[in-house]
Amino acid sequence: MRKLFITLAVLILAGCQAPATSTTKKSTSSSSAKVVVKKTKKKAPLKAKVSDLIGHYFVNTDDHDQVLQFTASTSGYYLDVQTRQNGEDFTSSQAGIFNGKLTISDLTYTFSGTAQPNAKQSTLSFKKLSKTKMQQLPDGPIYQQVKNDDLSTLSE
Repeated sequence: MRKLFITLAVLILAGCQAPATSTTKKSTSSSSAKVVVKKTKKKAPLKAKVSDLIGHYFVNTDDHDQVLQFTASTSGYYLDVQTRQNGEDFTSSQAGIFNGKLTISDLTYTFSGTAQPNAKQSTLSFKKLSKTKMQQLPDGPIYQQVKNDDLSTLSE
């Protein structure tokens, strides 16, 4: 029985070792592989907000001579359609909506109000396609937000 306890004590002590020396650590760390996990960014869900439009210009992607400007005042929202000819400055084409109400539903913006003299209708709807693009409904042109709202950056 005594031999059994001595054998057991030797085995236990043999399993306990002193901490590894620095040379052992170096060889261990240099031979080990490092796993790098690349983090992927989750895209935020697309959501229509008033701040996406108000104070911004949007250029027609097919016709860079037409832009939409969205503003707000005490009398309501204002959608101004501006055009230019022969590379001149953009001017109002009197085809927008003023004293308007803005309704947002899912990804759709709806402007309704008083139509300007050259406007075809007093209600316009747009669907948000991405953070900077929207399409006039139904089947209308696609508009891209003008970078930094600087119309001088638009090429002719």
